[in-house]
Amino acid sequence: MLFTLAITILALTSHGRAALTLENRHDLLLLCNAANLRGREIARPKLPDDFDSDIADIEKMNMSVAANEWQDIFSGDPETTSYAQKHKHAQAEPFKTHWQKTYDKWLQIKHETTKKDGGKSWLDSNPPPTGWAAAVARRSINGTLEKLLAANQLYKAAKEAETATLPAQVVKQISEAIYGEGVEDSKFILPKALKALTNCGAACGSNGGKSVIGDMICLCAEASSANPQTCDNGGLAIDWSSDLAGSPHTLVLGECQKQEGSAVTLTELGSIITHITAGVRTAIQGARVFRHLGKRGASNCNGAANEVCVDYTAAYNKDTGTGLASIKWGEKLISAYNTMQQSIEKANEAATQAAIARRLIDTARAAYSQPIPVPLQTKNAATITDRKQTATVTITNTTCEKKGKEDNCKDGCKEVSENGEKKCVVGIEIEKEDTTNQDGKIPPDRCTKHKDKASCEKENEGQKSGKICLLMD
Repeated sequence: MLFTLAITILALTSHGRAALTLENRHDLLLLCNAANLRGREIARPKLPDDFDSDIADIEKMNMSVAANEWQDIFSGDPETTSYAQKHKHAQAEPFKTHWQKTYDKWLQIKHETTKKDGGKSWLDSNPPPTGWAAAVARRSINGTLEKLLAANQLYKAAKEAETATLPAQVVKQISEAIYGEGVEDSKFILPKALKALTNCGAACGSNGGKSVIGDMICLCAEASSANPQTCDNGGLAIDWSSDLAGSPHTLVLGECQKQEGSAVTLTELGSIITHITAGVRTAIQGARVFRHLGKRGASNCNGAANEVCVDYTAAYNKDTGTGLASIKWGEKLISAYNTMQQSIEKANEAATQAAIARRLIDTARAAYSQPIPVPLQTKNAATITDRKQTATVTITNTTCEKKGKEDNCKDGCKEVSENGEKKCVVGIEIEKEDTTNQDGKIPPDRCTKHKDKASCEKENEGQKSGKICLLMD
């Protein structure tokens, strides 16, 4: 925009158009940046829809994992068993007051879980967990649903403020800045734009600042010319020789650079405010300092040649003024900027609540679909029992003989030759003094008498070579 402003001025001056007042042309284009905000939408971030559909599903889950006696309270057709029809005259709780406001809601939810649609109900498609898992899901979903309802409510409030309430307020504030106090629909009303219509002095000079377009008219009008050339060498037909009438706003807006069609962003609005603030001129006359737009001479912006300006000096008074914020249209632009900041804060708040809602929804769905968990203690106990059942195998000559010969004679057994005949016997060397009877034979009950691992291993204690009793896993 600033490049456009500079190029326009250079083009006009290069052709030697002396009637043009450069200060006024420059400042007109400066205010055009603000005027070009008119009628445009306000940019807003994209937010997800609300979570009502997910909540409806989780309410069905909550009903479906509830205890049967609780579900029975809400059995029936909503058309025939509503609170008013069934419990209106109840004298006992929970029906007297506890369910008065929410009974019909849960009655409908229960009905929605079981009604058939295409031969299939919601419960058919979403079977609930049972047994111990149902109890776990009940606690999780019930607590999660309460938090989800709260998060969704906060999300909706923040989203409404960000997408509707605050943007509408910004549009109103921008419209009032451009067209004057009370004009909220970007429509030009001459008496709203200027303080007076009778003459240039009464409307402009130190009486300006009522609206952006009003000050643009002041920058291009003269007190006694029906076709002033202050802003354009071709002249603009702003006739203030008598009461101002007609549509002078179309003439000054016609001098502006092309209007953007995109939505107004916080960055754009902030940039415009910054450039206008920096563009307000300073003039010194003796000991006095003046702040203004347009060309100022010694006659205090009276609308004569080289005296067409708008005086903002009062707004910059060190004791009573706040600069641009003390100019009526400047205050509106700054308010619009602040409101846009609030809108962005609301968008961030909505995004935070949306993230919380999604996490809660995932938690509830996971609880509903979770398979029945096996307690760690029970699982370990089962493993230990299995090991006991499979580990206590005692090796004897009898068990080895049953294995067979050659490759089958293994796992604690070995094949030996006795009188030219191969036999499968216990494959452990045993010291005779510790393990044999007087006839040199291994007592048959040394291993078979043991029924568990502990007693079997005790049999092996003190053996100098190998084990005579072995448990097989």
